[in-house]
Order: sequence, then structure tokens, then C-alpha cells
Amino acid sequence: MKKNRNWAFCGSFALGVQGLKVTGDDLDVICDYKSFKLFTHQFKDRVISTKQTATGKQAFFNFSPTVHLIRDPVKKTKRGKIRLFNPEKIIFIKHEGLNIPLVSFEEEFAAYSFLGNKNKRQKILAFYEQHMRPVEYFVKKNSSDYNYFHVQEVRSIAKKVAIAENANELVVDAAALLHDIGKGFGNDLNHHYIGRKIARRKLFENSFNNEFANRVALCVLQHSGSLEGFQKLAKQRGKPPGFIPKPSTIEAKVLFDSDMLHNLSFFGIAKSLMLSFRAKDRFFDAIRNSSTWVLTEPSVFLTKTGKNLSVPQYRACKQFFDYFLV
Repeated sequence: MKKNRNWAFCGSFALGVQGLKVTGDDLDVICDYKSFKLFTHQFKDRVISTKQTATGKQAFFNFSPTVHLIRDPVKKTKRGKIRLFNPEKIIFIKHEGLNIPLVSFEEEFAAYSFLGNKNKRQKILAFYEQHMRPVEYFVKKNSSDYNYFHVQEVRSIAKKVAIAENANELVVDAAALLHDIGKGFGNDLNHHYIGRKIARRKLFENSFNNEFANRVALCVLQHSGSLEGFQKLAKQRGKPPGFIPKPSTIEAKVLFDSDMLHNLSFFGIAKSLMLSFRAKDRFFDAIRNSSTWVLTEPSVFLTKTGKNLSVPQYRACKQFFDYFLV
């Protein structure tokens, strides 16, 4: 059956289907302009009222329960209008042979954040945190102490960058938590691919839907794709071009920038020096190797927020290396 992406259930019903304990008095449906026009015409005798709101046109229909139809809502921000209905991010739940279109919980979370609905936002956040606890335990158990510290710091940075860049906060947070999980089961070069598989599996095991797991897994796969050092290393080891794919979504770009921002710090310097000394590099060789991996220039960052945050950090780290190498 062809999946219709012109409309989807949202609100309490959609959240309830996805496992959240919420109740509602009506059935919320979000749709595009064409579907709104078709629905209001076909059921014009059922229309209770229509109204124009700050986010778009809405209509209420006399069904049991009441159907609340919302047309392609947008939210005005300082950066311009943001669409709250993205057909490409609709998920489908199979029920009795039907593919029921739903707005995913992470997209509902983003919409409620823009709309200022703290109650619904908090319920989704509580659901997310509850189901992420086993994943967090798994990551901590399979990470070195310094890498787990890095993961938590990246999560903190990623939250700020995600908000500034209008990226999905929950996708970014889960990806930040899982972005280096592959290092516990592979090496630096292939940890993206291993991490992608582990991320998808662990999220699915903990009641997250396939679409959410896939969005997170894509970020994990792509989180170092724009690093020239990784691309060179892959080439040296005979890997084909594109072995490490570059970030393609705003969430993957936010993760890349957040990871690099934490690496572009005195933590990154300490970590790279530790690994160099562990490999028995001489002092100045260790300094040179460390500078290669730490000094990511602001132009490499993929978001405006990442570029802005990287400038003072790059300056401070470069000053440190220049003290020894210049």
C-alpha cells in the first residue's frame, strides 16, 4: 500500500500510539493545504468552526471524538518561518494491515518547543529519558572513562547548538550519546559503521521506533565525515572514496560540530597527547601529532553556530601549540 504523506495524526493520539501515557479530548490531524481543502469540503456538514491562528488555519469537525484539523502550521522566529509539518518525517505504524501516518514523538517535541507547550514537551522528555537510561548505561559500560566524559560533554554542547540551529534536540542528544559507541567494539576508522549498527539496535530494543533509530544511526555514521584526517587515513588503508560519508542532515552537522568543538579544547589536547605518549612518540612528535588532530579550523565547521563557537577555541589551542612548535 502506498504511504500517504499529505496528512498525519498528531497530538495525544499519536503520542499514545508511540507509548506515551497521555490523554486527549479530540483527535488531532495535521495536513497540507490540498488535504485541508479536500477534507473541509467533503465534510462541510460536519464543520463546527474554523479559525485562523498565528501558526495557520484550523478546523473542528463534529465526529466522536471531535476531529481537529491543522493546516500546514508554521512558526515565526527571528530566522524566519519554520514549518512544523514535514511530510518527509512522518512515521507509519502498522495496524490491521494499514499504515497509519503519525507525527513522531521527536518531531512533536520540536513543535511543542517552538509553540511553548511546556506540559506536552515535558511528558515527551520524560518518555525519552526513561527509555534512554538503559542506553546510557550501555554506553558507559562500553566506553573508557575519558571517552565517556567526552560523550557527556558533546551532549551538552550539542544541545546548545541544536537549539540555535533549529535541529531536532532529541535526535541530536541520542546521536551525541551514541556517536563513539563503536570505539568499544572496533577502531577509530570503522567505529562509524559499527556504531551505526549498535545505535540502531539499542534504540529499537528500548522501544524507540525505527524512524527515530535510523535518524540517530545516520548521524553516528556521518559524524566525522568532514574531517580531512579521517578521509586521508581511509585512503591510506585502501578504503573507497566516501567510505566515511559526510554529514547530510542538520542533526548530523550539529553532531559533527559539537564533537569537533569538544576536541578543539584542552581536553582534546590532553587526550591526543596521552594517546601519542602511549604510542611512545617523542615529545615534539607528540605535540605535532596532537596539533594535527586538535586544530580544526573554523571553516571546517558546518553550522553557523559551530563556526562562531570554534573561533576563540581555535585561537586558544593554536596559541598552545605555537608555544612549542614555532
